[in-house]
Amino acid sequence: MDLKYYIDLYKESGYIIELRKYIGNAPIMCTAGGVIIENESNKVYINDWVKNDRTVVIR
Repeated sequence: MDLKYYIDLYKESGYIIELRKYIGNAPIMCTAGGVIIENESNKVYINDWVKNDRTVVIR
């Protein structure tokens, strides 16, 4: 499966709903925050962590 497959799933029903199809009611632990930022042309922006491990740079 490629990245586009996961992005399409996210757009259709949300990633938590899709995740629940595979793991059921098991607890979900997320150790980091994350977002998908998409522009009007459906291009996804990529984030990079900088040296201090606390700042995200969107490119």
